[in-house]
Amino acid sequence: MSGLTLDLQVAPYSSSERDLAAMHLMKSTHSDVMLYDRGCPEFWFFALHTKYQRNFCMRAQPSLGPQIEAFSRSSRNEQIMTFSASKKGKTKCRQLELKYNDIQLRLVKVILPTGEIEILITSLLDQNQYPQNEFKALYHSRWGIEEDYKTQKLSLETESFSGLTVHSVMQDLHAKVFIKNVTMAAANLVQPSINKKYANRKHAYKVNKNQAISKMRPFFVKLKNSVNPIRLFEKLFILLIDTIEPVRPNRSFPRRFNETNKKHHINIKGCR
Repeated sequence: MSGLTLDLQVAPYSSSERDLAAMHLMKSTHSDVMLYDRGCPEFWFFALHTKYQRNFCMRAQPSLGPQIEAFSRSSRNEQIMTFSASKKGKTKCRQLELKYNDIQLRLVKVILPTGEIEILITSLLDQNQYPQNEFKALYHSRWGIEEDYKTQKLSLETESFSGLTVHSVMQDLHAKVFIKNVTMAAANLVQPSINKKYANRKHAYKVNKNQAISKMRPFFVKLKNSVNPIRLFEKLFILLIDTIEPVRPNRSFPRRFNETNKKHHINIKGCR
């Protein structure tokens, strides 16, 4: 929600997203709710969260199993189900030293504006404390992660490395994430000033991340040689307050898939 990257994992292309997500889990706290896409539901992944007492909410495909498919076809909006480990799931749990006792989880239906139904699996079982109608907004907050991928790939050009060695690749990745984190921390600090300055306009405003990142890079060069870093930060904040874009809530665009041409071009230039 803050735009900050809290943990960075780097692994070969052949690695499993679930394995990397498990590594991220070690950096979480008991008060966190972990949000996952549809590639994550597996019994050992449920068991891992149970072991470390972490709550989660993840999207599931109806084809994941007969239980979920039956729930998808039913008229129920939510249901608590018991999940058991398959033979494959038990093997994975033994490898990770996880218990494979039956796990109770909650299935929740979320209806999108298009009429499409999404099915969520969650460990938040208390229907009074966590009502069904709150899960749509909860899962939608995962979109900030997708936007962050776009920022890293397009604005920061994360996949353009200055060298081919492991050391240079890791150095580039951490440097770019550091720049992005400082930019977002500064953007969060100036947001109250932006709200006040543009309070009378039609739309709310926020810092334009792409432009802010481009202004942040020369800032670090100046910061290294500055005799008055506090004054330099003040100038940066003033600059960011004018580096804005409008916030237009509830916008959505249909996803168009062209099977004959799978190339997609996004009209965002990298920061310079």
